[in-house]
Amino acid sequence: ANMTESPPAPPTAYDDVAHRGARGTLTLSSRGVAFAPEDAGAGSEAAGVDLPWTVVAKHQVSPSSHPRSLLKVVTRPEAVGEGGPRGGKPASHTFQFAGRAALEAARREVSDRLGAARPGGGGGGG
Repeated sequence: ANMTESPPAPPTAYDDVAHRGARGTLTLSSRGVAFAPEDAGAGSEAAGVDLPWTVVAKHQVSPSSHPRSLLKVVTRPEAVGEGGPRGGKPASHTFQFAGRAALEAARREVSDRLGAARPGGGGGGG
């Protein structure tokens, strides 16, 4: 790895992503993962998601044999804020992508950004 500090990559927006049945846009930035439903109003259950990299524990994607292209982001238990129980179970957010290509691109980007956001530039410790 090169030791020079590279500037943070500009945010990438993935359109046509579904979360909890709501369609919207998933944005990956140097700050974290954000999901904005298209119809946040209209009395829909859809709520936006805002996950800083500091709370993201890991991410997984569905296998290529799976009929749907799913990205699962698991957050740390201590990240449960608003009235959640302390030491609660890890929460996970599943995002469904329109296609495999977008999913793979997002998976790589999450890996890169997560590594860049971790102190010490990754490596060492668990």
